[in-house]
Amino acid sequence: MDLVFVCDNLIQTPVTSLTGLIYYDIVTDRQPGVIGCVTHIKPKKQGSLPIRQRLSHKAFGLLPKTLEKSVADIRWNGVTNPVTLHSKFTEHLDPGNGVEKKYFLKRKNRFSLSKNPVRFVDINGVMYRWQIHGGEFARCVLTEADTGSLVACTRKKVITEDFSLFKDQRKHTLHITKDCTLDIGLILMMFLCVDHPRLLKQYGPHSWRPKHDYEKENGREWEEQTKERLLKEYLPNGKKAGAPTR
Repeated sequence: MDLVFVCDNLIQTPVTSLTGLIYYDIVTDRQPGVIGCVTHIKPKKQGSLPIRQRLSHKAFGLLPKTLEKSVADIRWNGVTNPVTLHSKFTEHLDPGNGVEKKYFLKRKNRFSLSKNPVRFVDINGVMYRWQIHGGEFARCVLTEADTGSLVACTRKKVITEDFSLFKDQRKHTLHITKDCTLDIGLILMMFLCVDHPRLLKQYGPHSWRPKHDYEKENGREWEEQTKERLLKEYLPNGKKAGAPTR
């Protein structure tokens, strides 16, 4: 099974099949006065319509609404505070409360480099590990720790399948093997945590996350003020206002 992250920013994107059927919505929001932001992984309602053509971001907003309840929430609590996971997949570690990422996705050595394996144990006691291959997080691979058998892998690639809605487009993809018994929502939650350093590097420490609503308003107000200033400073013919004319 192959899934496609439609948008390049993986914390703000629909997750679809190759043919465009939306399975999950990954949505990130921020609240005024709160440090950090929260990423929600929401499954789509059963029977969601497939996308039959390439849609704009505005058109995506007109598609059927997602289920209100998230299967997982990731709280990015700023640089100084730990990332916490709120999900049914982590309740066995601390029922009713969020779990710090480091207690769920563990490293053999906490001071190890980011490319060293990240391990976790599911509720059945089976150990899995994420490992990054290639430069710039080119490929993230999830395997069973004991057997080494492949469970899932992610990479950014050009989609070549003729039947795909995204043919010839370069997209982040998630391949899940047919023998996988893990919940897809769990795999998505773990992948977003493992992929986060790459996201920070790609977008920068401030641009990777969405803005507060009041920041958006301030941005629009600044744009309007800038346009108004330019209109006052320049004449229609492109000459600066007040400049001598011949």
